[in-house]
Amino acid sequence: MKLKIYCLLALLLPLTGYADQLDDAGIAYQQGDYAKSLALLTPLVAKGNAGAEFALGVMYNNGLGVTQSYQRGNALWHQAADQGFMPAEYYLGLDYSNGVGVPQDFAQAALWWRKAAEQGDALAQYSLGMAYDNGRGVDADPAQAALWYRKAADQGLPASQYNLGMMYANGEGVAQDPAQAIAWWQKAAAQNYPQAQANLGVMYANGQGVPHDDAAAVGWWRKAADQGYAQAAFDLAVMLANGRGTADDPQGAYGWFTVAMNEFDASDADQRARALGLRTNLAAGMTAAQIAAAENWAQKWKAK
Repeated sequence: MKLKIYCLLALLLPLTGYADQLDDAGIAYQQGDYAKSLALLTPLVAKGNAGAEFALGVMYNNGLGVTQSYQRGNALWHQAADQGFMPAEYYLGLDYSNGVGVPQDFAQAALWWRKAAEQGDALAQYSLGMAYDNGRGVDADPAQAALWYRKAADQGLPASQYNLGMMYANGEGVAQDPAQAIAWWQKAAAQNYPQAQANLGVMYANGQGVPHDDAAAVGWWRKAADQGYAQAAFDLAVMLANGRGTADDPQGAYGWFTVAMNEFDASDADQRARALGLRTNLAAGMTAAQIAAAENWAQKWKAK
């Protein structure tokens, strides 16, 4: 996360002036020489350079080369954001949303995200869409949520593509259109977004908006399950247990039910209980060797 922030900065620093000094500071940062990066950034911050202010804010937020201070990092981001520096506007909104370094204030979060979103920042557009979707810091407005999701989705942000697909699936903010929902989920799924992959599995299993195709459902659920998406692991296990879209595989089903049980959140206690019940029923028809092999596989399994 730290490196991603600075890589984003590197793309925009030439626009802020003092490109050579900022580039050297960025190289030092990436090499882990935070003292050198700090020495290069400090005089530029004194001159009010927005890129340097943002970069030094990153260092304070993460405690790299300086004593960690969310308050100081936030103040520096404020200075950069006040100059219209887009990354600072987005991350300042994130701080207000999470109450990091400042009191939590959803209205301020939405305000800063809007500034960055209007400059074309995809993450800010997505975040502003979420604010309108959930009525946090702004009045709930599904049409505005869909509008901002679309802007970010058009830039290829998978989370926004997924959410826009949900809007089309449910007819919220846009006319209900299963075909559009599928089209956006396919874009997100192509970027390995597990929720979108899982939803495509549901659509193929139920023949909603696409021809009924159990094999395709299994394929999409397996992709999402491989990433640790619990509901997809559960759905894949059901298909394997019943031989739908794939060969009957009780050992594989037992293993995926176990993964699902381990991956469901505490809030999904009912689903975890369902997985346990189905696994118990499945075990009644399995040999001890099959159960041991499935449990061994599940114990070694790791999300890709």
